[in-house]
Amino acid sequence: MSPTICASAGLLAHHSKERTTDITDASVNGFATVSESNPRENQIGGDHYRTMAIQPADFIMANKLGWAEGCAIAYITRWREKGGLQDLRKAIHTLELLIDHESKT
Repeated sequence: MSPTICASAGLLAHHSKERTTDITDASVNGFATVSESNPRENQIGGDHYRTMAIQPADFIMANKLGWAEGCAIAYITRWREKGGLQDLRKAIHTLELLIDHESKT
């Protein structure tokens, strides 16, 4: 294993076929670091995703959805448990951004 820098968060980690093991503090510049635990059991900021039958992240990645679609799904699935009507407005706004982008391409 060789140390590698993760460009998005500036993390120094050892990579193997099984997992990435964090060798830094719990946080680097405000970003959470990779841990050895199952990330689905270790939600930060509540349990509104952890208690769902299918977590939005699993659905989004399994279906290879893009950023806008993924955000909209996350907002829609959590609105009752977390952000209320504001989350529904965020979902609509994200879809409007997607529509605007797609109409220009």
